[in-house]
Amino acid sequence: MRCFKRADGRVYSIFAPATDLPGDWVVVTVHGSARSRRGGLKSYAAPDREAADRLETRIATTRLRHGYMEQLSLTPTA
Repeated sequence: MRCFKRADGRVYSIFAPATDLPGDWVVVTVHGSARSRRGGLKSYAAPDREAADRLETRIATTRLRHGYMEQLSLTPTA
């Protein structure tokens, strides 16, 4: 999972590409704010794993362009 944060308290997370129940590749994002209880969840469909990886990179690039800073993950990866 990739986490992003802005100085105004907005947060954005991108989950790694995965398959859903029917077997389609999806990238799930979650957004919210420290100042509001509202937020949202969105899933983006992709035809295959490579396209899902490119989609994740494109979403992350957009977040950085919009003023978000990527946060380091505190959980170890195996």
